[in-house]
Amino acid sequence: GIDLKSSLRLSVGYDDNIFRSQTNKQSSAFLRADFFASANKEGDGFQTFSSVRGSTSHHPANDEADEVFLRAFNFTQFELGGNTQVEFISSYIYDEEAREDERIPQNFVQDVADQEVSSKAFVSHVLGDFGLTVSGGLKRELNEDTLLNNGLFFERSDANHTLLETAIRGSISHSEGLETFAEVGYADWRFDNALDRNGIQRGSEGYHAAIGSYFELDQISGE
Repeated sequence: GIDLKSSLRLSVGYDDNIFRSQTNKQSSAFLRADFFASANKEGDGFQTFSSVRGSTSHHPANDEADEVFLRAFNFTQFELGGNTQVEFISSYIYDEEAREDERIPQNFVQDVADQEVSSKAFVSHVLGDFGLTVSGGLKRELNEDTLLNNGLFFERSDANHTLLETAIRGSISHSEGLETFAEVGYADWRFDNALDRNGIQRGSEGYHAAIGSYFELDQISGE
């Protein structure tokens, strides 16, 4: 079967300084909703977990302080024959932050949202005390353009980019819950616009190499 969980919390309150400002304080009542839902399913050689978490707030006296946040997540794992395992991890984030006090010069005149989509895949194979993992991932970040209260256009989308990355890790198990590993990887940042709003060129490639240990101790694990 599928294990389902959900929760919803509604709150009403009052904030005497909604912009956290030392001067020109503004107050407002607020309405806030926080929600969470998850689904988990396990089978023979298969497991998947999905969740959605979010919150939204509304300030009737000043909607510049309103916020919206949403995060969706999924983890799926397959056990294949021959000590081979495949994992997929994906997530989506939507973040609409509060604007500043409208009296501040060059303030946004509309809500702006940032979005992030990411996905990673891992293929692992174990042969005796030796293990090999190959991974690849993609992350996409989007920023919304807006207008300022002085009438100028403010370009935030010049930060939009895609990150591509891949890595190979080899490991040796010394005992239960302890192994050492060596890893090499490659990453490529690709911006939609080669130049940012200031005319500076972005985008780069990078490589990494690491040697370390992985451990599991009761309910704690790390590397």
